[in-house]
Amino acid sequence: MNGSHNLGFKLSSFGVMASVALLSLPTPAAAQSTWTGAVNGNWNTAGNWSAGVPTSGINTQLIFGTTANPAMVNNIPGNFQLNQMTFNAGAPAYTLAGGIIDFRANAAAC
Repeated sequence: MNGSHNLGFKLSSFGVMASVALLSLPTPAAAQSTWTGAVNGNWNTAGNWSAGVPTSGINTQLIFGTTANPAMVNNIPGNFQLNQMTFNAGAPAYTLAGGIIDFRANAAAC
C-alpha cells in the first residue's frame, strides 16, 4: 500500500514538473527591423533595413521613422506575415504598394 502511495506522488510530481517546464519555455523573440530606405523604396533590398530584409513571420515587427524613401514597394516574394508596424513620431507620410501583408496576433490571422 505504501508503494502505490509513493508511485502516485511521483506521477503527480512528474506532472507538475512537466507543466512547469512547458510554462517556462521562452517565447520566440520578436524579429525587429527598422526601415532606413537608404537605397530605394523596395522592401526586398537589404540596404533599406537596419538588419537586412525582414523575415516573414508571426513575430516580425517593422519600425518606420524618417527616411528619404517613403514611397515603398513590398516586393518580398509571397504573402508577408508580420505582427506589428510602428510609425515613429516625425515619420513622413508613407505609401506602400506591392504584395500582400498578413498581420498576425499569433498563428491566427488578425
